[in-house]
Amino acid sequence: MVVQFPDMRRAVIEALQALSDPEYQRRVWVERTYPQPGFYDDLTHNVNVLYDDTSVAEDPRAQIGVTLESEAEAAAIESLTAVLDPLFAHQTRRRSSDLPARMECRCEGGTGGCRHYSLRTVPPDR
Repeated sequence: MVVQFPDMRRAVIEALQALSDPEYQRRVWVERTYPQPGFYDDLTHNVNVLYDDTSVAEDPRAQIGVTLESEAEAAAIESLTAVLDPLFAHQTRRRSSDLPARMECRCEGGTGGCRHYSLRTVPPDR
């Protein structure tokens, strides 16, 4: 299926890749070893892509044909938001700098995308 906003879709995919790769998170978010000059990425950016920039996390099924291609993708986003929403619900008044230093979101699924996400917070390195 062709989506209405392919650039937004690409941003969603990049955010999901970042959220599902603990090694990337350690290297880029914690150690701040960026792949090229002028590059920046962190947890807040990726959450903003999903919730604010694309609204895909707010109503995944409404995004089919817009930024998502299928019911399976919408279901995967719903699995992710089922983990993220409770985590962020109590932090709405906190600054993003107050979030844990590392969060690991693992994508578990076969070909065709993630079917389940698991998320755990990791205390800041001391």
